[in-house]
Amino acid sequence: YQVGGTGPGTLGGSNGSETSPAVDRGEFYCVTYFGDLFCLDAADGRPRWKASTLADTDASPVLSDDFVYAASEEDSSHLFCFARADGREIWRYDDNRAGYWSTPALAGDRVYVGGQDHNLHCVDAATGKPLWRFRTGAPVWSSPAVVDDRVICPSTDGRIYLLDARSGQEISRFDAGVTIRRTLLSICFPRRITAAAAISS
Repeated sequence: YQVGGTGPGTLGGSNGSETSPAVDRGEFYCVTYFGDLFCLDAADGRPRWKASTLADTDASPVLSDDFVYAASEEDSSHLFCFARADGREIWRYDDNRAGYWSTPALAGDRVYVGGQDHNLHCVDAATGKPLWRFRTGAPVWSSPAVVDDRVICPSTDGRIYLLDARSGQEISRFDAGVTIRRTLLSICFPRRITAAAAISS
């Protein structure tokens, strides 16, 4: 099923979908260069519904039982929550005007996402209400990892921050000395981080 592509009348750039797909309960999700969030039948590719993030979206969609979360770039800088049943918009969080390249992390009743505004944002998963923000020294492209009430947040400032997931308070940090734009594969122990990272400078 073609979700976008190049050709007459299309905008320059990659077009199509740059996100990793999310697949669950027979449903396939992706978001496109044009901000189209597709829900397709995973078995045969038939479209079930389409919603919009209003702008280019590189961050991958994230699923819960009832909702799908998507975060778009600076032309429509929002973290969205849509209903999985029909694509209806439930809420949008707009306390970041710089855009998102970080895929959200859903843990319990909270969503964590890094912004181009140098902040890691934490919002209520059901309502989109802001709960806290943590300021780093540069934009956050990596997806945060949440383990045992801790959030691991790599930043393009070259540091990996370990935060309390409920309060957003910093517990510790590690200076990697290089720009980090990729997501960490991580195991988190109390007050210590062991991580294998894909790091680019």
